[in-house]
Order: sequence, then C-alpha cells, then structure tokens
Amino acid sequence: MKNKKNTLINIIFLIAFTLFNSCKYGSDNLFYTGASVNERTKEGITFLEDNPVQEKLKYNILIFSDTHFGVKTKTPPYQKLYDYLDKIKETSDYPAFAIALGDLTDTASTEEFEQYDDFIQTLENKYNLKTYNIIGNHDCYFSGWDNWKNNCYPHTSFYKFETSNFSYYFLDTGTGTIGKNQLNHLKKEMQKDSKPKIICSHYPLYTSTLLFCLSDTYERNELISLFQKSKAKIVLSGHIHRNETTNLGTFYQETITSFTYHQEIGLLKIDEKNQKVEFEKIDLK
Repeated sequence: MKNKKNTLINIIFLIAFTLFNSCKYGSDNLFYTGASVNERTKEGITFLEDNPVQEKLKYNILIFSDTHFGVKTKTPPYQKLYDYLDKIKETSDYPAFAIALGDLTDTASTEEFEQYDDFIQTLENKYNLKTYNIIGNHDCYFSGWDNWKNNCYPHTSFYKFETSNFSYYFLDTGTGTIGKNQLNHLKKEMQKDSKPKIICSHYPLYTSTLLFCLSDTYERNELISLFQKSKAKIVLSGHIHRNETTNLGTFYQETITSFTYHQEIGLLKIDEKNQKVEFEKIDLK
C-alpha cells in the first residue's frame, strides 16, 4: 500500500513538474496534435519581398520574446514598451522594425491570438513598427498552428528576407525540432546565399544547462556547422525566459529574456557597411 501511494505521488509530481515547466522543456507534445514541423515546412522556405529598412545601412531592431498573451499570472507590460518607444522616438535608437521570437500566446487559443494581434497592430499603426513573427511551442498547443498561421505575419513559419547586405532567416522550431524537410531546405538556401546572416529561432541551439535547447544533438551539430560556413553573425532565440550570450565560434547566440515574465526587450544594432551586429538588453522595469 505504501509503495502504491509513493508511486502515485511520484506520478502526480512528474505531471505537475512537466506542466509548470512546459515552456522550458518543450513538452508541447503533451498538448499538440496538429501538423508536424515537416508538414509545416514541406513547401520549403518562403522568400519575402520585404525590405523593412530600404537602403539604410545602420539601423536598430526591436527584439522581444515569450509574450505569453493569455497567461493568468502575468500581464504583458505593453504600456511600458509604448512609453519606452515614445521616449526614444526622436533618437537614433528608435527601431526600424520588430522581431518576436515565439510563445506569443500561452495556450494558442483564438482569444489569445486576438490579444496579441491588438498589440502588434498598435506597434505597426502607432509606432510604425512591422513585426516579423516566429512560432513557439506554446503557440502550437492544442493544434494552435492554424491560429498562428491565420493571425501572425507573414503567415508562414519558415521564411527569409534580404536587406542591402544582410539576409534574415526565420526558422520553425516550435515543436522542439527543426525536422528533416526544413533542415534540407535551409542547407540548400544558405549554400547559395553569400550575404552575412541573422537567424531567428524560438529554441536555442545551446544553453548553459543543455536542458532547454534543441534536444537532437545531430540537428544542433548540423545547424552550428551550417551557420559557421554560411557567414552567420548571430542567432536570436527565446524559450528559456532569460538572457544568455553564447560564443559559437564564428557567430554568437543571444537568448532573449521573456517580455511578460521579466519585462525586458532587446535592441539589435546593425551596421551593414561594416558587417557588425551588437545586442543591447533593455530593462523596462
């Protein structure tokens, strides 16, 4: 009887631990029943005609991650972000566009995506900031892919655009893997692209604990090798809710602190002429 009781307690503990740490451990498969990453990326990479900076060679990008719209315990600090943008509006720090690195919603419901869309529309209409979105594991919950695809520009999860001297790549790692299809398409695209690259992914390639990154070591090694050979400058990721800077040889990785849980954002400062990239963490508190 005692052994059965201990077993039941252990099972309950394991379930609770998984639920409360699902964002970090990527346990979305407990909730996710929709299209796999191979299905989502089977058509290959989408090339956007966008160039949000036109001919500018120096500009900044607003970076935020893990907004978790709909979470019951926190409210996204969007007013603090608006106040910050108002403060820097007439300065050289003002960003040219924005990148959101996934976990835009908490449970991928239609209502949560509508709340996120209101936020993004304010950034675009009032602050002239177009947002390029990455899908996160929370955005995939309960077959959330359709909601994400319908609500989040550019309505595809694997895409790129180019500026004068840089290429921007947005990867689908929303279910904790890059998948065979996406990896093959990415290799082909990067091998013919000679520009320096900025790469965005929800899951990091590496973390200091090795627990919260892409779990497939083959995928990680293939991606790191590909990025080293393809003139990657930086990989931007979220998921772990804290900031870490990791040197990966010829490029570095920056994980972005959660916007909602820790009230932080980032500014990515780009100098295309000199092929320089610098990340600055901004505390909104």
